Amino acid sequence: MDQRREARIQGDQAAWITIYGAKDKRIPGWVRNISGRGLGLEIGEPVGTGGALKIEAGDAMMLGEVIYCRAESDRYYLGVELDQAVYSLVSLCSALRDFQPAELRGEQSYAMHEAGSQD
Repeated sequence: MDQRREARIQGDQAAWITIYGAKDKRIPGWVRNISGRGLGLEIGEPVGTGGALKIEAGDAMMLGEVIYCRAESDRYYLGVELDQAVYSLVSLCSALRDFQPAELRGEQSYAMHEAGSQD
């Protein structure tokens, strides 16, 4: 019996995962499913329960905590409880551009162009 409070939506999106610790580590991974409160990640190494993560996928950045980690063949599947999430980052940067002095707008346009091409 599934005891989740919210339905999970299947996903299959590449992501960069930052594992916070004594020395932060950034590794590639995959978002396998997502809900309003959490997500399922597939990565190449184990992460301990309670570990803090930053997940960067597409135009979103999420912060969360590892609830469980289980081995699946040569990969690891993590259940992550989300704490914070920001979506549509490029659109947000575009809207904020109007609040910056004109001399900084050229630099920001370059950064937004580069961010949009990182997928």
